[in-house]
Amino acid sequence: MIKVGGSLIILFVSTSLGFQMAARYVRRTAELGQLQVALKTLESEIAYTLTPLPEALLRVGALTGGPVGQFFSRAGQLLAEGQRLTVAEAWTMAIREAAGELALQARDLQIILDLGNRLGGLDREGQKKYLEQALARLWQEELASLEGEKKYVRLWRYLGFVGGLAVILLLL
Repeated sequence: MIKVGGSLIILFVSTSLGFQMAARYVRRTAELGQLQVALKTLESEIAYTLTPLPEALLRVGALTGGPVGQFFSRAGQLLAEGQRLTVAEAWTMAIREAAGELALQARDLQIILDLGNRLGGLDREGQKKYLEQALARLWQEELASLEGEKKYVRLWRYLGFVGGLAVILLLL
């Protein structure tokens, strides 16, 4: 009876781990989409409504929600607090704080960091140009993420289950 209970626990844990790994692929795709929408909103705030950057970041964060929204809100807070941070410094601090909550990969974060290094230091047209470039790069990453999602979500789910069965067979 103990063997059956232990086997079920092993199977449950391994399957859960497989599902968690699969969910990370799905979350990455969703977060890349949220980032694109947030950056389009930020572009509108900067280029058309002429909103100051700290206020624009706070608005985008409030509209976006989730870890992506928290990143934008935090960057806006850091700029608004008047700690004499540059936009790049506030942006980098906010991304580092949010990185643990985001399902984004290093190359996704690098796109965002690169954008942060250019925000605030250029005129509206220059910022708009860099936002458009970042959007194009994020769109490419989203396409790659969708491909990865198609490949790896089922794989991780099955691998978790089959891995658990393998462990159970080895222990019996």
